Amino acid sequence: MATTKSEKKVQTEIMKEIKAAGWYVIKVIKANESGVHDLLACINGLFISIEVKAERFTADPFKQASAWQKKHYRLVIDANGIAMVIASVEQFKQTLIQHQVNLVKI
Repeated sequence: MATTKSEKKVQTEIMKEIKAAGWYVIKVIKANESGVHDLLACINGLFISIEVKAERFTADPFKQASAWQKKHYRLVIDANGIAMVIASVEQFKQTLIQHQVNLVKI
């Protein structure tokens, strides 16, 4: 049976992808508000807030988000940023594609 990646492992892989492309990303360790997403990034001038769930939740990671995380998701979108709740690097890349964001610097 294949093992699934932990939330921390998925976060690390996403951070490596963003940094390798030359963009900005930080891991939020402690915030002054509940529900702030795990990773905050700036890719091609766009603010991106990323809540990461363990890979076992790939089918519907948004369902796993707390009420506070969903509140921050909505706040970022209302501010014209990009918010996502994902459980794999593939979901991260797919969400960027849906928003027409190119991870690769041109």
